[in-house]
Amino acid sequence: TTDAGLPNATLTFTLNDSTAAPIVKTSADKGGFQIKTIAPGFYTVVITKIGYQTQTLPITIIGDDQFSLDVKLVKG
Repeated sequence: TTDAGLPNATLTFTLNDSTAAPIVKTSADKGGFQIKTIAPGFYTVVITKIGYQTQTLPITIIGDDQFSLDVKLVKG
């Protein structure tokens, strides 16, 4: 309800139809994270944090374009 960033949320990026290992990131103190290199493709992103509902999102990464992912977690 505050729109404040949440630290220590876990984001897992899994490339669909691939055997590649998922990319796992943890959000920083202000809730942000950065992945410097990620292959283009269709990903499933799972966001988890204790005390919040897990969110699963499909995303598409195209080329080397910068991509922003804004997620609002719900307590529960």
